[in-house]
Amino acid sequence: MRQAQYDNGEDFDHPGLLLRHYEKEQRHRFRCRHCRNNFGSDIRLRQHYTEANSVRHYCPSRNKDYASRSELLNHYTASSSHHCCIKCDEHFGSEEELLTHVKNNSNHFYCQKCDTDFYSEYIRQTHWELSDGHYICISCN
Repeated sequence: MRQAQYDNGEDFDHPGLLLRHYEKEQRHRFRCRHCRNNFGSDIRLRQHYTEANSVRHYCPSRNKDYASRSELLNHYTASSSHHCCIKCDEHFGSEEELLTHVKNNSNHFYCQKCDTDFYSEYIRQTHWELSDGHYICISCN
């Protein structure tokens, strides 16, 4: 059986025991759970998190980091508890607020008839031209 080992040679029979050791021992209170460095004080640990935040892909409601931006975005779109506009990187309190944002924002190319947001104006216009029942003057929009 492989043992987890602490820097000073203290062995643990299971990684879970090592994690409990980290949580219980005062000297490990200011250890970053991501890079595992010890920062000695709460202020320095918070500063580390602030500096590292620009490269973190963190969901505050789940208190979870994701390996990449695309994994975080996949989480946002798959979760019914998140009302996130991926295009604008904005979060909303409800699905209704998100839909209002999409319908009224000039960064979105929304078709009201189909209730669909398109990636670009060109794709929306192509949709209008090729779809049955879309009698829209593209020049007037």
